Amino acid sequence: MTRRALIIGISSLVFAAALLGCGSSSPKDSSDWSYNRPDGFKQQDKQKNGATVFLGPKDDGFQSNLLVKAGTNWKDNAKKIGEDTLARFKSDSSVTVKEQEPYTVPDSDAYTWLISKKLRSGVTASQRQFLVMKNGIVVEFTMTASDKEFTKYDQALADSLQSFKWGR
Repeated sequence: MTRRALIIGISSLVFAAALLGCGSSSPKDSSDWSYNRPDGFKQQDKQKNGATVFLGPKDDGFQSNLLVKAGTNWKDNAKKIGEDTLARFKSDSSVTVKEQEPYTVPDSDAYTWLISKKLRSGVTASQRQFLVMKNGIVVEFTMTASDKEFTKYDQALADSLQSFKWGR
């Protein structure tokens, strides 16, 4: 498995855990939200699960990437989904939860967390996830990058999310 596939797989796994129990894998109208991707990230083909992956710069041989996916969840709020997802990680000794907290996105219920995961290759990757919810639509942004270089990508994602809005 290539490093890129592994990173995208980790992102997809985390996303699936976050939206476990959702009624649908994608919202009825995917044009219900928009945002500007971070500078320097290039869109790749959509994944089989409906996610869109943007590849960023490589640092120390590690491909930074941003996975974006939307779905529906009428049962929970962003904090509950985040806390449930992080509880599942507690049994994985390769994952360290660094932070989790509510996040402010206008007109939205939002939550964020940061984890670190030791990969089989020996590289440690950090992953920031943001959940943004409104009226049962959940949009998740997952930034993954080398632990050594993660701070700049974390900030790029936070800056990008300032452009998030419901509707086009």
